[in-house]
Amino acid sequence: MKKNRKWRASSVAEWESRLARWRVSRDTVAAFCRKERVSVPSFYLWRRRLQSEELDAARRSARRPSFLPVEVLAEPRTAPSCHHLCDLVVGALVCRVPQGVDDATLRRLVRVLREEGVSC
Repeated sequence: MKKNRKWRASSVAEWESRLARWRVSRDTVAAFCRKERVSVPSFYLWRRRLQSEELDAARRSARRPSFLPVEVLAEPRTAPSCHHLCDLVVGALVCRVPQGVDDATLRRLVRVLREEGVSC
């Protein structure tokens, strides 16, 4: 059985406000209802209705898939081939130098190895 959820917007807003006031009041439900001049059963009815609405909204949004915009860029660069120019073997260490490596990078590698006390 589907619930009838066509309550007046003013009633919904009024009860949302009333329930917010009750949460901060620290009053019992009965004392709060006396101050507000509403019945205790009405209080519980509206609290249940509004909680049900919040849960339903949370369930609906949880089921809704999220999509993000995607921008396709140019073709990705291919990974360097496994062909290499040379192997620098230093003890148990093997440095594979790929084709196309620039001289500065190769010099830096040799310098770091020398600074660490490894002879090439």
